[in-house]
Amino acid sequence: MLSRSCSARKIGPTRIAPRRGVAPTTTAPFERLLQPGKIGSVTTRNRIVKTGASMCYWHSDHVRMSEKAKAYYGAVARGGVGLLIIESPAVDWPHGSRWKERYRIDDDRYIEGMAELAEAIHVHGCPTFVQMWHDGHWQNPLFGAPGLFEGPPIGASPVNLEAIGDFHRDVPRPLSVGEIEEIIDKFASAAVRVQKAGFDGVDVNAASSHLLHNFLSPYWNRREDEYGDSPENRARLVTTIVREVKERCGDDFAVTVLMNGFELGRMVGIADDECLTHPLALEYAKLFEQAGADALQVRSQWLGFHVSGFFPDYLFYPERPSRWIGSRRVQLQGAWCRSECALAAALKKAVEYPGHHSRPTRSRSGGTLSARWSGRLHRNDPAHSGRSRSAEQAGGRPDRRHSPLHRLRYLP
Repeated sequence: MLSRSCSARKIGPTRIAPRRGVAPTTTAPFERLLQPGKIGSVTTRNRIVKTGASMCYWHSDHVRMSEKAKAYYGAVARGGVGLLIIESPAVDWPHGSRWKERYRIDDDRYIEGMAELAEAIHVHGCPTFVQMWHDGHWQNPLFGAPGLFEGPPIGASPVNLEAIGDFHRDVPRPLSVGEIEEIIDKFASAAVRVQKAGFDGVDVNAASSHLLHNFLSPYWNRREDEYGDSPENRARLVTTIVREVKERCGDDFAVTVLMNGFELGRMVGIADDECLTHPLALEYAKLFEQAGADALQVRSQWLGFHVSGFFPDYLFYPERPSRWIGSRRVQLQGAWCRSECALAAALKKAVEYPGHHSRPTRSRSGGTLSARWSGRLHRNDPAHSGRSRSAEQAGGRPDRRHSPLHRLRYLP
């Protein structure tokens, strides 16, 4: 992730083994990781972040916050994470969701429940954001009948993808300009409710294959109006949401954008240059920064493999698995695991957030490390951030079974 006040990135799992004849590294190279950071006006306790991955500890029928959600997120905050991003409550019900295990924030009656959750996190001195996403053109129903609504999903254009590992078998109904403006209002209104509930910011999810990415990608977005046909137009939905949130909530309310650094089509026989390319993603990064985003987080999206871009270990764990693509057996190279590191490094050169040029801590591998973003590791062990800090303070190497530090990769 890249911030107006500190640079950071998302990091997936890997293995770091000492070379023969070299003593095991201590946590000293990761000292910067455990130092406070800044995202807009928000100070993070350190640079370890719990991302907005879905935990499903609530239900759309809930008005008050569930005890399980408060217990889990409270445990993560107590465990020492620097910033905690809550999974997305629904901003547009039901068209923006595909399962009932989501809280809602599309009406004022949900503010009180969200306030309970914010308090359960803040009591431990941890800042917290709420992620906002819209499922948009995902197939309906997603996993099996019944769906949450009747009729086709909604999207930028009537484009679908028939693939077992994807969520886009249905042809979506194209949104009108008026409907797009209503969705912008729903995102901004949700952000106002989040702010009233006491949260410190919002994370706008324009990555994965959600609705906002559907507009950003040339493969999915075939429109020829003010929301398509050029990078500026395809980015208009996201940039307008960012500007509208800042307008309604104020500049001190942090807004981050989660985006894809590239979209890959070759796995299902689609030319990569028909998708969201890396150079195009760099253009979008500049537009998001100009719109007022306080930070950027980058991941990737693979057509036909919905979760592989943001959970790369699904595709690459533990080393170099083989996978059948149609009738072809494809050997997947472990080097691809480092793609998001390269994406973050490239974005650092494309945007000009204040503080971006601050001196980073050097790692033993010769790279630089700014921050660490994880979702499922915190699900398995809410206290693992605290384990890393304790190991650093003791001057030793963290337990490889529990600590996230042995999973870190380096920016070039």
